[in-house]
Amino acid sequence: MFNLTLIQWLMTVLEENAADLCIGTLGLQDKYELDRFEGRRQAILLALVACCPVISSPCAALPVIVINLDLTLGVFRCLIEQFFHNQWSATHRFAILNALALGARELAELATPMQATQSAFPSRMLPKLLHDRYITEEEKRETTSVASIAEGITRLALEKGKAEAEEKVPEIIREKQLRIRKKEPSITQIRSNASPAVIPTPSMSYSTIAAEYFIIPLIDKFWEYLRDEQTREARTQYSGRAGYRGAGTGMILDSLILQHFLSSLAVIVHAARHSNAFLRIIVPSALEVAVTLGSKPVSSANAMGDEDDDRSQTEKENSVLAASLELALVILDAAYDLDEGRTVALESTSLLSSTREWASSIFLRLDAGGGMMVDRESSDSVNRVRRATAGVVLKIEEMLDKWRRVMIDL
Repeated sequence: MFNLTLIQWLMTVLEENAADLCIGTLGLQDKYELDRFEGRRQAILLALVACCPVISSPCAALPVIVINLDLTLGVFRCLIEQFFHNQWSATHRFAILNALALGARELAELATPMQATQSAFPSRMLPKLLHDRYITEEEKRETTSVASIAEGITRLALEKGKAEAEEKVPEIIREKQLRIRKKEPSITQIRSNASPAVIPTPSMSYSTIAAEYFIIPLIDKFWEYLRDEQTREARTQYSGRAGYRGAGTGMILDSLILQHFLSSLAVIVHAARHSNAFLRIIVPSALEVAVTLGSKPVSSANAMGDEDDDRSQTEKENSVLAASLELALVILDAAYDLDEGRTVALESTSLLSSTREWASSIFLRLDAGGGMMVDRESSDSVNRVRRATAGVVLKIEEMLDKWRRVMIDL
């Protein structure tokens, strides 16, 4: 009884101070160059998100009027608020996005490798060609990041779509039937008298809080931030170097941050696919973000650069476009698995048509061999764009094949 009371008291204290611990952890500075400092800070943020994602009711110790609103919103909402504040650097924003994405997967009882808690910031790595040449297999396993998790989710969606497409082609079906396969040994189930291990379940289901506390606040806050930044740029946009270029406060609109933001959003949305609000609320909201960020530059600062930076700038734009297409593919694949795309096709018809037009135009440009710079450095991002575009177009066509007649009747 004493241990249970102590645990309850500790959880109450943790809930009361979770937001302050979160902000304090983010503000830590590595003045003494400690080993694995960023990885340990990332692990602390992940633990706070998993333990106190939201606060269901105000604590008794808090006053009625709370000056710091972050104290009553939980760690996830606190991290969302801090992500859009101006005092944090790009490294801090990467740590926040990693904590949000990995915390959502842990609450949804999905695989969360401990290696992914490391803040793999791109500026600490060599260029891709040199990085792939010198990195070892052990280091590859240790540098698992949110981007690699999102890439794995996209790869599964593409492989599933490929398998479903192969089942509809008569030539491929006949080839599979005529193929000689080795007989696999049968597996015999052995029953044991030992009691099965009890897997602890989280106190709060992620599917019940994903839309209200995780995804929709993040998307709404991003739209608010994007509106303010574009308004500021429009007011100060004129020729010369004195114009507003999105530095400092506009760091979120940089291609590097946008790419990681889209990958993290894809991981968070994929973990919420069993939520009751997924089809009618999460799908259209997240799909609109993907189409908006992938269709045109959201900031004029990315387009203002020297001629020597054209190649690297094109590579950054291709990376953002690839992340947008992968987010759209994850959303559409989950919607098709749940109800074969009925809800998004009938209730968000204009958004689905816009997504189809956007992906089809990119596919035609790639097929014609124009519109993108293809070289040794940006070939990886272009290949990602090509794969994700094909997956999005095929998934939308499958939805339209099933619901086009109903859409026309409506």
